[in-house]
Amino acid sequence: MELATFLPMIGRWGLLVILLLGPSPGMAEPVSSYLSATTLNTRTASFNQALLRTALAKFFQTTAFRTESTISITATTAQVNVNLQSQTETLTVLPRNFHSRLELGNKNYEIISNGQQVWVLDLAKKEYAILSFQQFQDSDDSFLIGLGTSFLLEMADSNITDRGTNPQDWLSSVIDFFTVNYVQEGLTLSQSQVSQQGLTYSLYQYQLPQENLTLVLWIDEQSQTLAKLQILGQEEGMAINIEETIHRQQVNPVIPRDAFQFRPPAQFTQVEELPLDPF
Repeated sequence: MELATFLPMIGRWGLLVILLLGPSPGMAEPVSSYLSATTLNTRTASFNQALLRTALAKFFQTTAFRTESTISITATTAQVNVNLQSQTETLTVLPRNFHSRLELGNKNYEIISNGQQVWVLDLAKKEYAILSFQQFQDSDDSFLIGLGTSFLLEMADSNITDRGTNPQDWLSSVIDFFTVNYVQEGLTLSQSQVSQQGLTYSLYQYQLPQENLTLVLWIDEQSQTLAKLQILGQEEGMAINIEETIHRQQVNPVIPRDAFQFRPPAQFTQVEELPLDPF
């Protein structure tokens, strides 16, 4: 996993929310203090590999799953602090099929992949665009179907599709990456603990120091499940915080026959490009 690949996406979405939403009065603070505050005021805990492995085994246990989540994007400079949210529901069958519905700002989108092509629909404008699977994965918008889902699609494509790796063996290797093999990618791992709204979370923070990038896995200690994925980064003077809060994950759901098929709806017009913008 190359966390550095998130940097261009982080910069683009940071600029977008600032330009579209404008500054929030009374919330300006330096980038450095924002990053410190975002990692929360926690107390250090000993590294608990068993808890992490159990939670990841639940999340990465199958190649077919449905996820409902909220994605929050916060961009901060020394003068402004703004936020944008997206509600997302995505049905996924690895390595390349997915069907996602999302509410981004006041816009509704639907995104469908049959493994070769991806169709992006703007439901309000009644427009759609067609991309290749790789074009969508390489775009700045791919994480909006879910940070966890986007990560799995990227890794599954390179390992299952390209290398012919057995899916279950590959899922086990993903767990090994986060618990043991992260060092080989130049990451450092620290663990802390925080309580919010009566729940206690263990935070596993994977840092890529040379890129000012951190991935945080929030593990609910009671249910031993992955509750949130968080990416913290800095790009061109902005501090960006992208979070995916997982509300529900269903493994091995019923897959409708037409789940990954696309037929242009009546009165929809094909356009060359259709970026996912909130307004």
